[in-house]
Amino acid sequence: MVCKQLNLGFKSTVQLIAEHAQAWTMIKHNIRRILVRRFPYGVLYSVVNDEDLYTCRHALES
Repeated sequence: MVCKQLNLGFKSTVQLIAEHAQAWTMIKHNIRRILVRRFPYGVLYSVVNDEDLYTCRHALES
């Protein structure tokens, strides 16, 4: 059940990035971070040549 909720949370987070890529905090150089709702994970991403690159890390490690 937790995995399913995390998957849905991650998908909705990626959707938000796709719609508003420049909206979240830039933490280093061209890397931005958005937190996954209700989970201690953050998605780090960078926009390169109009394409988004994603990586997922535990929020405490970010």
